Amino acid sequence: MPTPLVPSQHAAVLALIAQANSDPTQHCLHIARDPAGIAADLASEGIDLGRGWLALWQDGVPQALCGIHVCDGHGWLYGPWSRDPADSAARRTVLAATLALPENQASRLYAYIDAPATPLIADVEAAGFSRYVCAQVMRSERPAPAPVPSRFQVTPFAPGQLPAVTAIHREAFPDTYLDATAMAARNGPGEHLLTVEADGELLGYLAMLPELDGREAYIEYVAVRPDRRGQGVGRALLDAALTLAYADPDLSAVNLTVRNDKPEALKLYQRAGFALVYRGIGLRREAQCPAV
Repeated sequence: MPTPLVPSQHAAVLALIAQANSDPTQHCLHIARDPAGIAADLASEGIDLGRGWLALWQDGVPQALCGIHVCDGHGWLYGPWSRDPADSAARRTVLAATLALPENQASRLYAYIDAPATPLIADVEAAGFSRYVCAQVMRSERPAPAPVPSRFQVTPFAPGQLPAVTAIHREAFPDTYLDATAMAARNGPGEHLLTVEADGELLGYLAMLPELDGREAYIEYVAVRPDRRGQGVGRALLDAALTLAYADPDLSAVNLTVRNDKPEALKLYQRAGFALVYRGIGLRREAQCPAV
């Protein structure tokens, strides 16, 4: 039976995550593969392994593990992983138990899995998750600085821009987990919301977050007003964001995710120096109605 984790078990659990997540058949894209990166990801998200996580044990050794992190009514699935990559039964058992935990109830749960991990995708689909997106994880490593064209003004977000940012955000990301108000309210270290204007009109925005204890950055959203796409607005935002991020000499890379059904965005990122790292499958599960 899967059981909650206690602090004395955390080292063994982190070792299992590192082992299993390095296996192409079990690669969960919500978390790093190396031990240091895993610890940094958990810390940056404020994840407590003692809450919302369960493991199956045999002779004091974890055989399978799964966790869910719930924030603002939405949840993110970590795993499930098993020590034996072929042990789908163990993964499904720990996943079902984790989904049933009261603290893991959310209006929607998200999973993001490396496309080659077909056994893991099948396990998650069997638990009621459905595919909703195919996307590419891309990475930029210190490109040459590119100046923003003078016709654009890229600046930090100002509160008076919220209505315009909200309109663009809703059009570009109608089904996202984070609304514009919540996005604009974030102001932690390494969190940036940039906007771009021309002739006094707001044309788009970009949101960027720290990753791996600030050693990397993640561009979470880039959106441009529909009537101004294809005119260099997105590139201006990217160039400004990369210049801002790499002003930190300790930053090693900037990452982002782009959907496969956004070919123009993919071309934009490639021109800006981003290269493919992984192809991922996004899955989600709506809140389950209780049986009557």
